[in-house]
Amino acid sequence: MGRKATMTALAGVIVLLAGCSSAKTAAQSPTVSTPAASSSGASSTPTSASPSTGTTSGAPTDLASMTGPQLVAAAAKAMLAAGSLKATGNGSLLGGAPSKFTLVIAAEASEMHVSFGGKPATVITTKTASYINGPLALWTTEKVPSALAKKLAGKWISVPGGNGGPSGLTLTTMAKELTNPTSGGKILDAVTRSTYNGKAVYVVKQADGSLIDIAADGPPLPLYLENHGADSSTFTLYDYGKPNVILTPKGAQDLATLMK
Repeated sequence: MGRKATMTALAGVIVLLAGCSSAKTAAQSPTVSTPAASSSGASSTPTSASPSTGTTSGAPTDLASMTGPQLVAAAAKAMLAAGSLKATGNGSLLGGAPSKFTLVIAAEASEMHVSFGGKPATVITTKTASYINGPLALWTTEKVPSALAKKLAGKWISVPGGNGGPSGLTLTTMAKELTNPTSGGKILDAVTRSTYNGKAVYVVKQADGSLIDIAADGPPLPLYLENHGADSSTFTLYDYGKPNVILTPKGAQDLATLMK
């Protein structure tokens, strides 16, 4: 495998680990100050942003009167206004058995912890780079050459590009995905009422049965997301608006250097 092919494979790793969450969550964060859990020593990198929460002209303001697409748009705006979130869930990786994951979202950074083949893997994405720490199986599954995979396994590896790179896992892009899903088909107009964890919710579905539970009381925040697409996944979203800091790993090894 040549250098270009290897870089493509490593980009695929980032998409693999971050992509299942970028399909179904969103927010935009203010300045943050409370460290999130990290599997390695790190220096904190708080970020800030001013979310846009403008309303759509002519759209109803009463949640009970909204169509499915209007409710999802209101939910995305509420997430942006909240500023941060956490999520837990399950998602299928490489067509395998579902793996549990946790996700922490700050302004322009994210941190995801996932079990891969029974062993932990972590992806941190900032404005300028992505950082990956995963077991040997993660790298070999993506067809990274054996010798290089052994160098990468269990170490923090930095990959240029950040949240403008292959994963695109930012609060803003996730909000856009919520209202304009790339999987699951059209957001249906019909809205039903239900409860999730004892809270009243509006339930909005997509054409393939994927759904979102949106809080009926208070800000219309998404509480639960279910994806029925090729990469099936479920998400429970919580801790909206609580401060988060994404920690940049210390001593991460540069991918390009390791490939020389």
